[in-house]
Amino acid sequence: MKQRQCQGCGILLQTEDENKPGFVPAASWDREDLLCRRCFRLLHYGQVEAVALSPDDYLAIVADAVARADLLLVMMDVVDFEGSFDEVLLKVIDRPFLVAVNKMDLLPRIVPWKEAEDWVSHRFSTAGLEPRACVGISSKEGKGINRLRSELWQAPGSTIAVIGVTNTGKSTLLARLVGRDPTVSELAGTTLGAMEYQLASRDGQRELTIVDTPGLVPTGRLSDLLCSDCQRAFVPHRPLSSRLFPVEVGQSLLLSQYCQIDFLGTLPGEVQTENKQGQSLVAAYAPKDVVIHRTRQRKAEQLRTETDTPSIFGSRCALCLPETAGLKWQTQEVDLPRGWDLAVAGLGWVTAKGAGLRLQVTVPDSVKVLTRVNLVGRKDTPVPQG
Repeated sequence: MKQRQCQGCGILLQTEDENKPGFVPAASWDREDLLCRRCFRLLHYGQVEAVALSPDDYLAIVADAVARADLLLVMMDVVDFEGSFDEVLLKVIDRPFLVAVNKMDLLPRIVPWKEAEDWVSHRFSTAGLEPRACVGISSKEGKGINRLRSELWQAPGSTIAVIGVTNTGKSTLLARLVGRDPTVSELAGTTLGAMEYQLASRDGQRELTIVDTPGLVPTGRLSDLLCSDCQRAFVPHRPLSSRLFPVEVGQSLLLSQYCQIDFLGTLPGEVQTENKQGQSLVAAYAPKDVVIHRTRQRKAEQLRTETDTPSIFGSRCALCLPETAGLKWQTQEVDLPRGWDLAVAGLGWVTAKGAGLRLQVTVPDSVKVLTRVNLVGRKDTPVPQG
């Protein structure tokens, strides 16, 4: 019996053990466009089944595809950039690459696409990597795909590996590029194996081999700590919620129940007042389903750790409540310069408006928190033009 791949996730198919990845009933083996049982149930019933592949398994599959490629197409999620700009991804980029900056349609409309592309290019440059180009796209809506396709045709070589961490939209992009129907989910780990597709030029004189790879498993992303149902609230599929808050010492901002930002004061030398009431301002950005709430610090601590219902956070999964999930908290003080972002991987970010701020941030252990040049709005620290 010859080897076959699932047309949804790329895993090698087998008929021997229904408890292992890639199982299909023997009676279905000769069907075209065969799906493994997991993808069939995901596609037709929305059922999500766990798989027995480890992060190292995914990395090995991606590394093999990279070794065979002339060019890499690196997928980035612009609205959760810190969740997709992960060390495990950066370490496998060892040859020429393009960057597809996905989910651009979910940014606030005031953000010019070219400005966001330059911002992404600069972030790669600071990591010692120089992309051939950064192309903003919406794989869901099809925006920017023609420009990306043009960049692919202009690049040297004929084999292109599409790489990125989980949940960046690689499968949806492949559907746009090569006209296939992927098994798409908002959850991590849908694609399990490398799959090759052929893309012919309009004149038929050239052909590209596009290799779709599984999503690499990142570290430090808040959304990955939650169950599959709760993850959906943290994977944005609508334009981000953006809100402006006046804040003062003793107040806190909650971004969901998993992030508390306390305001300790302005940075030395900064002007204290930002509005008529003498308060500083912060802008907060997060997926629409993430509750953003300002309150006093003591009340914020109660809300963050409470297990009773009802709650300002709405109906909550008992498995993902901080206490029942066994989450431990880390707290750190952060100096946020004027105009910069404080970003929480897998959640969202806040921007200091007008004055630099001294903050105390509390999130679950292992969640990545960092400061960066702001993505949205005027750059007090200019981003080099690409």
